[in-house]
Amino acid sequence: MQAEIAIDFTSAAQEWLTAWNAHDLERILAHYADDVELSSPFVAKLTGRTEGVLRGKAALRDYFARGLQAYPTLRFDFIRLTPACGVVFWNTTASTACARRS
Repeated sequence: MQAEIAIDFTSAAQEWLTAWNAHDLERILAHYADDVELSSPFVAKLTGRTEGVLRGKAALRDYFARGLQAYPTLRFDFIRLTPACGVVFWNTTASTACARRS
């Protein structure tokens, strides 16, 4: 029998957003398991992979690092939290590195 783990979703969500807004890759990655799987249409755009899926923290690290480099003004703004199922809603704003050089 496994013990239940109490999760403070509000604190976890705030730390996740703070890590992203600080562009602190290690703090961001601390929120993910070693065997993480991420599916996103942006994976192909940033990595050149045809499959939009990443597997493992090393692949996630590379992807997030590329994203932070490509979008240096990336910012997440909290909208709301649904603690019953641990869902965070946010708004994302960013400009590309190319746009900042113009």
